Amino acid sequence: QKNTTVWWYRTAAVLLIAAIVGAITYQAQLQQGVEAVQEKIALRHVETEYGEQKTIRLSDGSSIILNAHSSLTYPAGWIRGTSVQVQLEGEAYFDITKRASADDPAFEVKTLDGTIEVMGTSFVVDTREQRTRVGLEEGAVRIIRDSMNNAGKKDLIQLKPSQLAEFSRFEESVKISRANPQTFTSWTRQILIMDNTPFSELTDRIRNTYGVEVRVNNQELYERRLTGSANLKNLDLLITAISEVLEIDVRRSGNT
Repeated sequence: QKNTTVWWYRTAAVLLIAAIVGAITYQAQLQQGVEAVQEKIALRHVETEYGEQKTIRLSDGSSIILNAHSSLTYPAGWIRGTSVQVQLEGEAYFDITKRASADDPAFEVKTLDGTIEVMGTSFVVDTREQRTRVGLEEGAVRIIRDSMNNAGKKDLIQLKPSQLAEFSRFEESVKISRANPQTFTSWTRQILIMDNTPFSELTDRIRNTYGVEVRVNNQELYERRLTGSANLKNLDLLITAISEVLEIDVRRSGNT
């Protein structure tokens, strides 16, 4: 009786080990299969010229509006159950399809300053001026950065709608402020909406959209804050609007 019991225990143990090994092997093969398919998915690279915008539609239903003088690298296909990662240089508006559950892999936007992780929402990312700005219109995003004080640790920052985050690979802190979403999304409609906006942001927008040099002779203008809207479709019309609103002389000479 005793020998029979020992035999059954040993048999059960062998079967259990075999089942565990089989499950691990299956999972590894499944993961390798997914990774192999991912490697076969081609990456596409899209660029825009100054004054140009492009709309990109991904296979998971998400859409991206790429602003002027920007570039985006993204996967041409998408496998359900795997994350989608894109790399951005410049500025883009993201309208990301909501994931079915919190367990689904997130949509990720990678910049030189960190990663923006999304489960389904609308937001803008701007990587110019050696920093990254994230403006959240709707939903929720999480910013992931490598900690500068603790190697291997990740800093996680959660954003809420109408919040604007600014961070840089050269600085530890992340600046978060409240903002009217239209001030960072209106360019998608080729309109510039300002809401107590610093004059410097206007000049930056002109440089980045049209690729021109902006010279400001009166430094006191940088103390001004602007509220209103202007048309971004045409630089000459924008110059006229700025001249009228600020009551100053604005001249265009070639690329300046």
